Amino acid sequence: MNKVILMILLVLVSYAANAKDDNYKYCSIAGYFTGVEDHFYASIASRKMWELYFNDSICSALYRDGLNIGKSVKKNNSAKEGSEVDIFSQAAEFKAKIERFILKGAGY
Repeated sequence: MNKVILMILLVLVSYAANAKDDNYKYCSIAGYFTGVEDHFYASIASRKMWELYFNDSICSALYRDGLNIGKSVKKNNSAKEGSEVDIFSQAAEFKAKIERFILKGAGY
């Protein structure tokens, strides 16, 4: 019985940790949109970021990375490699999700 309870607790803790790690993407996305000066999407991502991670040092570091990547993408007009492409892809996915939501709400 104790082993079953322990296994359930381990699964729940693992699930909660993975969900939190997945939500850290909002920190990078908010930084990215701030860096490319897209204030509409930056404000939406920032709102989600602060809701989840107010005063979180990991989120702050990810935001700064996203900001630098956004500035680089804006300057070079493209994402070059590695983390730039990852953040760019996450931002594009976020933007598309918001646009679909807005269009659906407007009846399109």
